[in-house]
Amino acid sequence: MMNKLYIILLSVAFLSCEEWVDEPQPEAEVGAAQVFSSVEGVEAFLTGTYRTIRGFNDELVNTSGSNDDSEGFGSIMNTRTVKGNDFMQPAFQWMTFEYRYLARGNPNSRKVNMIWNMSYELINSMNLLLSELENSPINNAEKPSLEAEARAIRAFAYFQSIREYALPYQAGRDNVGIPIYLEPADVTSTGSPRRSVGAVYDLILEDLTFASENIPETREFAWKINKTVTDGILARVYLEMGLYGEAAQAANQARIGFGRSLSPGSYSDGFRDLDSPEWMWGMPFSNDQTAFFGMFASFWDGTRYTPTIRANPTFVETFTDTDVRNLFTLAPDSLYVTSKFIADPDFGEDVVLMRVAEMYLIEAEALARQGNDAPAAALLFELQSNRDPAVTASGNTGQALIDEIMLERRKELYAEGLADFPDNRRLQQAWVRDDNHPNPAFRFSFVQNDYRHFFLIPQDEIDANPALTAADQNPDSEGGTWPQPSSGGD
Repeated sequence: MMNKLYIILLSVAFLSCEEWVDEPQPEAEVGAAQVFSSVEGVEAFLTGTYRTIRGFNDELVNTSGSNDDSEGFGSIMNTRTVKGNDFMQPAFQWMTFEYRYLARGNPNSRKVNMIWNMSYELINSMNLLLSELENSPINNAEKPSLEAEARAIRAFAYFQSIREYALPYQAGRDNVGIPIYLEPADVTSTGSPRRSVGAVYDLILEDLTFASENIPETREFAWKINKTVTDGILARVYLEMGLYGEAAQAANQARIGFGRSLSPGSYSDGFRDLDSPEWMWGMPFSNDQTAFFGMFASFWDGTRYTPTIRANPTFVETFTDTDVRNLFTLAPDSLYVTSKFIADPDFGEDVVLMRVAEMYLIEAEALARQGNDAPAAALLFELQSNRDPAVTASGNTGQALIDEIMLERRKELYAEGLADFPDNRRLQQAWVRDDNHPNPAFRFSFVQNDYRHFFLIPQDEIDANPALTAADQNPDSEGGTWPQPSSGGD
């Protein structure tokens, strides 16, 4: 973070929030005091932060440069997808190094740097906002909602990073995590050691709890975080931690608060419209503000790149012919392509970040893992029957019900960066890539908490952060050991 996140240039154009998709270059360079002296200034700053989530580009902070495989949060979703068993990139094309687990083991690789730098840029931005907001002349009655939104974004960023660079929470809170920063970085910063996994999750929960209690329920634009989205992020975090009672409650609050029912029509519109009935949160794009060939859908529909990311025939076989999610077509390489994501000719398709269907599945899984089979099965069937009118309830209970829910997560959330590999990592599962993966060299067998599931810490961070040394690096080979929590501890 130290040499990657320079002091933020407070060059803010005071534009209305609905214009952020068409964000112009800054019209005026202003200081922090002016930016944070009004609600409008803070909102403009937050707008720029969402733009970072939408289209973070690592070119200026990574000497290896930016490429189409490292543009915005969509590239993180694609990375998590090809690291599993259900999808693959067998040809030499974008996401090949992620698929082959080569990107994670190079501390100078684009993806290692991109995820770290994007997370800490968001964190640093929110720390700056929170620091300046404290003494801002903004009316005190208006500050809590602004603070809540900033803390929700900060928690979102820490959650993305802790899962990529540290062992899962359920492997133990005392395992080494990532650095924590609560103040904006500047040239006098002395860095921060790797804090424990538990300390990072404590901060995430503290931020999200405050946000849930203080952020507005309503919002003008679907790209902003509101209470519904905050509760959805909370549900994800609790599920990751294995706190299933809390996960079920947060997911229930999120889906009820969202106020819209399941709508299978999303599967016929190409998952490219922020106004889709099931989308709780997403990022908008327009044809003049786009990542072009770095757009998320570029890697899926074949109009921009070929070959695209392929689906495993074993996975495709789990779908019935009457399931609206069965959008697979057999390709010449005997693998499958999916039309779930459609790339617009003008590169203006939106990117989904959260859907109400996920909340059904989180609540169902959390209930089932607590032994509450009946309500879990009812929620599962509500989703299944919405997607497939010919489906019948399985009657499963216990572990069989949990297994059915986990399969449904893969079928419902595929390619959204939420299931398959992320679930294997979360649950510390040993798993195997099957023989449908064309090259035997990449039919990996993974052990529990396999070192390959986690990225190395960027070398630039270790070099620039005086609180880190080479001993703080993650293991880069089988049999390697994780560093112990540093003196930062809890």
